[in-house]
Amino acid sequence: MSLECALLDNSGQDHIFDSFQACWEGAAAKQREKLVELLRRLAEEDRNGFIADKVLNLFWTVAHSADTSTEILDLVLSAHLKILDRSCSQNREQETIRWLDKFVEELRAKQWVLPAMKQIRDICSLYKEKSTDMPDETVVYRSGVINMLQQRHALVVVIVDNLTQYMAGIRASGHSLVSFDPNVFSTDGRDSHKAQVSERLNFLLFLLRDGQFW
Repeated sequence: MSLECALLDNSGQDHIFDSFQACWEGAAAKQREKLVELLRRLAEEDRNGFIADKVLNLFWTVAHSADTSTEILDLVLSAHLKILDRSCSQNREQETIRWLDKFVEELRAKQWVLPAMKQIRDICSLYKEKSTDMPDETVVYRSGVINMLQQRHALVVVIVDNLTQYMAGIRASGHSLVSFDPNVFSTDGRDSHKAQVSERLNFLLFLLRDGQFW
């Protein structure tokens, strides 16, 4: 029996979701891993999107939490992606675009930049690359999604500006780029300076290459 069959209505789903959310606080790492898996399955089988929307928002909130370990962060982001990819909701495509827009807004606000870039890249990578031989006009290709984001948000400009502002912030803080170890120094306590720069550059390369901007 699927999870969806076991949950007879939205109120039942809501009750179980709230119970899971309450269990999250104070749970050990292994318990949290199990909770993420259960919530992911519940969201994937939610045909009306009621629970899926709540789980997606919960996972993104958890990703922002300062006490979330790197392991749980990676697990939560992976589960977030799987829900968008495997959701039974009839509005799956619209929901995916809504989250892409949300991630870009995080980039504009310079909030949680690296996870937002990761999610954008991973979601775009779910779409097939456009074939050079008679592409199917009914298929949404990766380059089309990236071009949509570029048209709506000028995403390439957003990333370039974000990197420029990040480097300006490093210089303004008084840190000498020569004296500190870029593999160790971190502005957010999680990702090194090297990762902050390289991830932005790699993401920019991804947009230009897979968006077929050259």
